[in-house]
Formats: sequence, C-alpha cells, structure tokens
Amino acid sequence: MSSMRRLIAFAIAGCAAFACALPVSADQMGSANSSVTITGQVVDLACFLSKGVSGASHASCATACAKAGGALGILTKDGDVVVSIEPGPGQDPNKLLLPYVEQTVTVTGMEYDKAGVKSIAVSSVKPASTSMSK
Repeated sequence: MSSMRRLIAFAIAGCAAFACALPVSADQMGSANSSVTITGQVVDLACFLSKGVSGASHASCATACAKAGGALGILTKDGDVVVSIEPGPGQDPNKLLLPYVEQTVTVTGMEYDKAGVKSIAVSSVKPASTSMSK
C-alpha cells in the first residue's frame, strides 16, 4: 500500500473512532416527545413487574433496592409504567424519586418513547394530592 493510501486509511479510521467516541445526547437515545407532567406511584420496577408487589408495605424493600441501583418507575392511574431514566450522562435516575418510594407524586421531565418503552428523565418531583397506593 502506498504511503498516500495509508494516510487516507488512517484519516478515515481516525474520523470513525472520533465519531464513535462522541457523547450521545438524550434526543439520540429515543424520540423525545416533549416535556411532560405525570402523576403516579413511585414503584420499584423489579418487584412490581416480576411479582406485582407495591404499596406502603413494600416501601422499605423498594427503597433498599433503589439505593442499590434498582430502577424506579411511575405507575400511572391508567396502569401504565413509565421508567425513570438519568437526565444526563452519569447522573442517578433515582435521586429525585428516592424520597417518595411507594408514594404518589407528580413529576415533570422529558418523555421518551422508544422500542415500546416509555421513560422520563425526571427534572422535578412533588407529592401528589391523591393516593394511588395499593
């Protein structure tokens, strides 16, 4: 291979490596619908989805799981589950929801819907006025 061809091959490989190393924005992770506000019960996804367990009697278990890195989500009054995702690279998706595990809250954040999974990057949380606990 001539030195010019090697130089071009190196340049292409370098550009490809640089493109792969670029950070992925939230918009590239899934289609961002918009900023939304939803109300629902904060649930430990592992126990809720695999065993149907939720509510005040499950709060200590759900809190322990969330502190260990288990995913939290919002169970809406319609029975839909919206997964909490990190608002930015390396940020904790549970941080804002942790004080409200198994309680009903109103959250605001960016909503995403990709591959059949609805998720929200939570930006604010406040207690809701109505209870959805089971």
